[in-house]
Amino acid sequence: MDVASVIRNSRRSAGFTQAELAQRCGTSQPTLSAYERAAVAPSIETLDRLLGMCGQRLEVTSSRARETVELRKSRALHAAVVGKIAAQPFDALALARRNLTTMQHADSEGHAIRVLNQWTQLLNGPIEDIVRVMLSTGSPHEAQLDRVVDDEQLAASNPFAGLLSPKERWKVLQRFRAGENARAA
Repeated sequence: MDVASVIRNSRRSAGFTQAELAQRCGTSQPTLSAYERAAVAPSIETLDRLLGMCGQRLEVTSSRARETVELRKSRALHAAVVGKIAAQPFDALALARRNLTTMQHADSEGHAIRVLNQWTQLLNGPIEDIVRVMLSTGSPHEAQLDRVVDDEQLAASNPFAGLLSPKERWKVLQRFRAGENARAA
């Protein structure tokens, strides 16, 4: 739920009008209206004060740690895929082209057209571009392609499904989990 909806729903649940809540929190009704329309974003302190007056508590948590673990896991799998591409480029690219054709046929409404077109360019270009995308860390780089989609989004939607055997994938995930356990220790 967005901040504007949280403020509006909290105010309504507490039975306040905009004017009443604004007065109790030391702000103006037009400012509160702007918050509820998402025309202006309140500071964390203001949001905490507004919600507190409505009998609610602001709790800020970070999902970054979970995302980071997921990103690291994806990167470990992508690195294994890159290793397989390097070892068997002809077979890897042939599989990716077949998968890309399947993905294009499945995207009958064209929702993924930009990603799929970008992969078509990548598969017809130098392998170094594929490696760069698959190992992307989200940092800026000099683009050699007509970039429409960022590298992390491309890597997440790559056409290399099935390149790693189930046993290879399992080994990568086992090494990843061991590394994560060592990080946590």
